Order: sequence, then structure tokens, then C-alpha cells
Amino acid sequence: MRKSAIPKFTGKVKDMKLKMNLKLSLKHTMIESDKYSEKRKEEIKEYIHDFAAKIFKSEISKVSNTEKSDLMNIIETSYGRECFINLLSYNTENIVLLQINSFKLLGNLIYNTLIGTLKIEETDKVLEQIVLLIKSTRYFAIEQKGRTITIFDSYKNKIESTPKIMQYNYWKKKYDIDLKNKENKNENIVKQQIIYKIVSEMIELEIPKSTVKTITEKISNEVFGKDSQLSKETFKVFIQQITKAHYISKARI
Repeated sequence: MRKSAIPKFTGKVKDMKLKMNLKLSLKHTMIESDKYSEKRKEEIKEYIHDFAAKIFKSEISKVSNTEKSDLMNIIETSYGRECFINLLSYNTENIVLLQINSFKLLGNLIYNTLIGTLKIEETDKVLEQIVLLIKSTRYFAIEQKGRTITIFDSYKNKIESTPKIMQYNYWKKKYDIDLKNKENKNENIVKQQIIYKIVSEMIELEIPKSTVKTITEKISNEVFGKDSQLSKETFKVFIQQITKAHYISKARI
């Protein structure tokens, strides 16, 4: 994973009247995205991109608390949340380095969005958004004392306490998303590598080893077929990963 230059976001809300119209619409955050007009959707998208540009350009000192509150209200709508997550998912290869204030604000926005999303009735789309939000924390970071610290590192304890990461459907969705992004998605070796990476991430989160085994075995059986040679080979490797891991599983509620 390489460190990346600041990504370019061109969307800007330059018209103050447009900003005011958008602000007025935030009082009705219960309106679902499919009820927004195309014009309103475009305004929301531009507002989010404009705010993101300030984060990546380290212009947070110019952002008022009201603007931060407005952005959170936008992200609480289904369409605003979708736009925000799509923007975060734009880069999944390189680590983007931020200034400390931008890092803190983006981390707070991502985590609050995650908590809000966890409260929504789960659908396939909502589950995908949860996976993408947690995944995005690995791609934004700061440099401190010669170390690269990601949002994931900063929020690891909070992510560990998220009940969703203990569930099979979360990790299966993560497998599906990671596979979708691979060029050689039909090759068994690629599928195995994704499963091994998932095991590593579960170990990093110090999920109980019995749970890691149960979830991974279920994914492997679904991907390769129960009792197949590939499933047995995959099982042998990830069991070695689990056995070599040195941690005492934390109590989970």
C-alpha cells in the first residue's frame, strides 16, 4: 500500500443562495433519497465534495461548527450517506496523508457515520456501506514521529467493540466486495488470498479465535464447496494463521 498525494475533488458549492437552500432542506432529514429531486441530489453531492476538498486541502480552520453540523445532518440522510461513502471509497490502493486537524475531523465523521449506519435496518446495501466505512479507515493517515498512523489505528478499539464485526454476514460481504475489485476474480488463488487477508484482519481486531475459525470456515465452504480439496487446503492455511496469532480474546457483549 503506497502513500498517496491528496486526491482531487472538483465539486464546489460557490453559490451562496444554493448553500442556503441546501441548509433549509437539512431540517427535513427524514426525507428518503428517492424523494429528492435531481437538483437537490446534485446540491447535496456538491456540498459533500466541497467539504471534502477543505479536509484534503487542510482548510479546516476556515470551517465553522455550523458547517460541520450541517455536513453531519446531510450524511444522516440516505443519499448523503451514499455520496459520502462513495467519496471515501474513491481510493482503495494508497494511503492519503492528512494534516492533524483534517485527520481528526475525518475520523470523527467516518465513525459517527458508522454508528448511524449501524442503527439502520440492515439491508444488503446498508451492510455494504458498513464494510466500506470500516475499510476506508485504513486509507487516511497522519505522520507522527516517523510513523504512519491511520484512522483505523486511531479508532481500532472502537471498531473492535462494534458487534457487526463478530457476524458472518459482515465478513462474507467484505469477501464479496474485495473479490469484486480483483481483476482475476475467477482464479482460486485470488479467492484464497482474500480469505487469508480476512483472517489477518479478524486477528488484528482480536476477535475470539473460535469465532475466526467458524466464520472463515463457513466462507471457505461457501466459496469452494464443503469438503472440496480447495476448501481443505484453505482451511489448513488459515488454521495455521489462527494458531500463530498471540492474543487473549477480549470479553464481548
